[in-house]
Amino acid sequence: MAEQIPYGIAENLLTKLTSTVFHEIGLMYGVRGELRKLENTLSTVRATSHAVADWVRRLKDVVYDADDLLDDFVTEDLRRKTDDRGRFAKQVSEFFPSPNHLALRFKMGHRIKAIRERLDDIENDISKFNFIPRVISDVPVRNRRWRETSSVVEKSHKIVGRDENKKEIIELLMQSSTQENLSMVVIVGIGGLGKTTLAQLVYNDQGVVSYFNRRMWVCVSDDYDVKVLVRKIIKSATNRDVENLELDQWKRYFLVLDDVWNEDVKKWGQFVTLLPVGANGSKILVTTRGTRVASVIGIDSPYAVEGLKDDESWDLFESLAFKKGEEIMHPNLVAIGKKIVKLCKGVPLLIETLGRLLYFKTQERDWLSILNNKNLTLLGDKNDILQVLRLSYDNLPIHLKQCFAYCALFPKDYIIEKKLLVQLWMAQSYLQPSNENIDLEDIGNQYFEDLLSRSLFQKVEIEDDKNMSSYKMHDLIHDLAQSIAKSEIIIVTDDVKIISQRIHHVSVFRQPDEMPKDIMGKPIRTFFMETHFSIHCDSSMNKFISSLKGLRVMKMDCPSRKVLSSLAKLSHLRYLDISCGWFKNLPNAITRLKHLETLKLFMCEFLKNCREI
Repeated sequence: MAEQIPYGIAENLLTKLTSTVFHEIGLMYGVRGELRKLENTLSTVRATSHAVADWVRRLKDVVYDADDLLDDFVTEDLRRKTDDRGRFAKQVSEFFPSPNHLALRFKMGHRIKAIRERLDDIENDISKFNFIPRVISDVPVRNRRWRETSSVVEKSHKIVGRDENKKEIIELLMQSSTQENLSMVVIVGIGGLGKTTLAQLVYNDQGVVSYFNRRMWVCVSDDYDVKVLVRKIIKSATNRDVENLELDQWKRYFLVLDDVWNEDVKKWGQFVTLLPVGANGSKILVTTRGTRVASVIGIDSPYAVEGLKDDESWDLFESLAFKKGEEIMHPNLVAIGKKIVKLCKGVPLLIETLGRLLYFKTQERDWLSILNNKNLTLLGDKNDILQVLRLSYDNLPIHLKQCFAYCALFPKDYIIEKKLLVQLWMAQSYLQPSNENIDLEDIGNQYFEDLLSRSLFQKVEIEDDKNMSSYKMHDLIHDLAQSIAKSEIIIVTDDVKIISQRIHHVSVFRQPDEMPKDIMGKPIRTFFMETHFSIHCDSSMNKFISSLKGLRVMKMDCPSRKVLSSLAKLSHLRYLDISCGWFKNLPNAITRLKHLETLKLFMCEFLKNCREI
């Protein structure tokens, strides 16, 4: 497991501690000395770039607690300076401290001391360990729920060497067209070979479009509920949700079932019986990573997708690793690059990832470090592929690593809007401005473009909204993000019964049977919910929300005004999305959130002519 130090937050802590504002706060609350000691200790700890997993976890926890502490200082300072109506109050209390003020000073002093003592222990361990810095990696647990591919061929990808495959598959689809009501073709290959891309090319071929009366595309993945799957098929065909699965006979249709993992013969049989009856020549095209899936379906000879040929692989790599014509100037890099490409064994995803990784790099040592990496030389199965993909992560600047890992908050193939992701990074203090005059969203946009240029995101064309900048991750890239962030980020499903104390970011995209009972009171910094919450009682919901005192990000589904009143206790909140609710007036609790940066509302009469802010 790879634990990541929250460098962005640590940098922001040091910036705050050296600022004039905290100098004044330190004097005001009589804790200037403790804050200075905290700054010195944190500076020393920051100087170490990697450590053993348990050491990094401890550092991560204390950095988060220190971040909360400084936020509390600022919040209290703002509260002291303003009255309930938002006006600056008289500063008499500075000369005549109240009992509450003295109690707060005592409490804050103890909190600073406790955090500094924890940092002292961590700092002492640096010399005690006396180890060579290294990265500890682990094979991720597969978590493939909610994968949702599209029939659209992504324009941002260069497709090489698949014309012959496309032609052969189309020929298979056209065979026996007048003899069978329904037959199947199965594409088999390891992850990263481009099975989905190949299916997209076939699906959008003009001959296929004109031959079949109806085309449907459904991503299956692990979530193999037979009735849900059939409803997806009907929705793909009719663009409407239905409950009744009794279907009349259809004309000749073409159905793509992408990313099938189910190896249960009984479930497949149930599925086939519910499929609509099609005219002679109807076809199903299945993509899968496993030959056992093909056997379950009843296909003894699936179409096996192989890696690209050597010349095709080099063509793809060269187009990504060099500017046009630049390869002529660097024959030494070309020689190394051809060796790297050979080790990729024709896997397009690896070739593309490494090509983009080496773009702009003209030093021979950078190329040799990739060539000599043991994970590349031992490349074999999916787990080895992930280790190679990790090279792209390891070569990221420190400030981009936490931004990339945070994307594990979303399920596989989730369509991510760039603006949303930048706002979430900003709320988590991941963005590091070089000076105060630079807009944080501009920095976030640059971070995103840097990740995109390394093939860690893919552009997605949205038919309904041409102006929205939407992206997703390849499923293996998502696996990589999960392997890095799995100790800190969790997507709640029916399988999740316990929330670890180490978890700091929680998302819910499908309503589980019940929420984990131990989620309350955890040091959670993100609660991102895109479904209706199971707690229906307002008092229970209030108790739940109030317990998440460290939240920086909250997205809620249709909260009541009474529930929103508990938001006032979330003093650290930066991002709040309640855009599915309707409010006549802006809830008072929201006006008391001193650190709020982003607020999303669907409609509020108080905010005239505004549907979202």
